[in-house]
Amino acid sequence: MIESIEVKNFKGYEGINGFDLNGITIVSGTNNSGKSSLLQAIYLITQNKTINCPILALDEEIGLGGFSDILNKNISNRDTIEISFSIDDDLLETSAFEYLHARLTYRNAHLYEKLEVFDLGDDPVLDQVSIEYQIGNGDVSTLTFQLMDKPSIYIYAVSGESDNGFCYLNGMVPEPIVYQDEQLKVKNVCSDTLDQIRMILNQVNKSNIHYIKAFRMNDFTEKNLSNHRNIGVSGEYTAEIIELKWNQNMDFFNDEGVQYKFSVLFDEWVRNLLGPEYKIRSKVLDKGKFKVIVEEITSGLELNLSQVGFGISQILPILTMILTSKKNDMIIIENPEVHLHPKLQALFIDLCVFALKHKRKLVIETHSEHIINRIRLNIKLNPSLLEKVNILFFEKKQGNIEHLDIEIHEDGKIEYWPEGFFDQSYHDLLGLIENE
Repeated sequence: MIESIEVKNFKGYEGINGFDLNGITIVSGTNNSGKSSLLQAIYLITQNKTINCPILALDEEIGLGGFSDILNKNISNRDTIEISFSIDDDLLETSAFEYLHARLTYRNAHLYEKLEVFDLGDDPVLDQVSIEYQIGNGDVSTLTFQLMDKPSIYIYAVSGESDNGFCYLNGMVPEPIVYQDEQLKVKNVCSDTLDQIRMILNQVNKSNIHYIKAFRMNDFTEKNLSNHRNIGVSGEYTAEIIELKWNQNMDFFNDEGVQYKFSVLFDEWVRNLLGPEYKIRSKVLDKGKFKVIVEEITSGLELNLSQVGFGISQILPILTMILTSKKNDMIIIENPEVHLHPKLQALFIDLCVFALKHKRKLVIETHSEHIINRIRLNIKLNPSLLEKVNILFFEKKQGNIEHLDIEIHEDGKIEYWPEGFFDQSYHDLLGLIENE
């Protein structure tokens, strides 16, 4: 899906900051160091909406406020925010492109002179979309869409090798009609190049990029009324998704190449994570509501989530999100360790490695040394994972966010442990030894 991302002037990130996104990217570090902001920036790519004018819907799902709330505090309100991303080879394999990079530039809506912004609120306006691409062994070309500062219309000037003129955008995706004049009287269908770009950008959406917050709900009764049938960023629709997917084939295959049914895969991982004494089911209630039931096999009791350990309600949305994902999907998880026993934290990583082997990408923010150590163990047992795992350590120095790529060896050892990188247990153990 996404191979790398760059952010500019977004929250704590001043200037341009770039990050590679391998198969599993672990994001760790000190508090208030920009970890969650990176995860949010990735998911915000899916939040480009057209409400008259294309805007970035900051508050709709992840509650980030308005333009001034996400603009770096050292930057003038007249400056822009950028989120850029490169598409990975798996998504490009059916196209003519060897390389495709999109840069999205956002501007304060109230800085335009003629553009009608009274109904746009404080959401950032998508001011420009710039696409760099390479076809075959050819040169890298650029296609740019620049919002025109005109009253009563939200249209973009198109400039590129194959397409020039004016067009509308649906979110960040150009419409297929390119007008030849500002009066929009002469129109043509876009070039094949732009059409392929459109198809790729259309796939960068929240049906293929999934995000779940650190604070997940423990009551999954609600029905999802949106067009995207997912679990919700707080896991609020987990029970509905379990019910809907129960008898469906998932995009996972066993060693013989047979596709798994969701129910089979779900039961298998519930046993792996929680043990053989539990089964989890979803039931339909009146008025379109849903309920998760935890069955104790030995006693025969049916329990609701409030009657079992809180950790089950926290791991269940993550499990459901991963098992209902598709090949090439990206899965973004904040603090999976919340309310989880260390053993369950470690088994969570085994689930992530399973997803990675089936062509998913995962970005995981964590403070858990158990998660880091399990990744290291998986690498030692299977060194081929090394090139697919990336650990980023974040810290803030003199008000600036800095990050370090943590180097892991094939034996799972870490070359250099930066100060503050999961070393509290080590220092505590030293203190216990010194007191003896």
